[in-house]
Amino acid sequence: GLHKLLRFASLVFTGRTTLVAALRTVPFRRAHSYAERTYHGLNAFHCTLDDQEVPIRYLVSPIAPPKRPAIPPAAVAVPQTRLDGELQARLRAGVPVSFHVRLVLGRRWDGKNLPADQVRDPTRSWGRRKTRLLCTVTLDRYVPTDKADRLMFQPFNVPEGIRPSDDEILSARRTAYATSFMRRCPLDQVRP
Repeated sequence: GLHKLLRFASLVFTGRTTLVAALRTVPFRRAHSYAERTYHGLNAFHCTLDDQEVPIRYLVSPIAPPKRPAIPPAAVAVPQTRLDGELQARLRAGVPVSFHVRLVLGRRWDGKNLPADQVRDPTRSWGRRKTRLLCTVTLDRYVPTDKADRLMFQPFNVPEGIRPSDDEILSARRTAYATSFMRRCPLDQVRP
């Protein structure tokens, strides 16, 4: 009865996944386009910057055009979601979409790296941290594909100078993506 309810309330306000953390996941404004959303990487990697190994996360933020583009209505071939259809219409209308890809540096105010347990745990916020621009990505056209996607995203395929952290969820993603790929593209269809 009441004892269990009090323990539950204590868990909600002080547990690992608190009510405050749950409320942060609720979007306060509706997403109108993939091109207007910021994407926060939760998994940590390690990168060598200025001759020091620093924990990093990725942050992908849109580059806003000078004015909101006028996108004419376009016939979109059965989009999976409203956002897929909007992105297809935008790219077919010749309106490019650009993003900055930044590295969020896992350093404290005194220049030391964040503690290892905070780096390993994707549920823990790093707060506002310094960032470094890695690159700019621009999508400028929509290319429909009728064939199965034979490319497999693998979070462990990283460029030289970056290595994955020992985050358990990141390690689990390795097998999850491989399993998803095998379900989409059976072995008899894979070419070396």
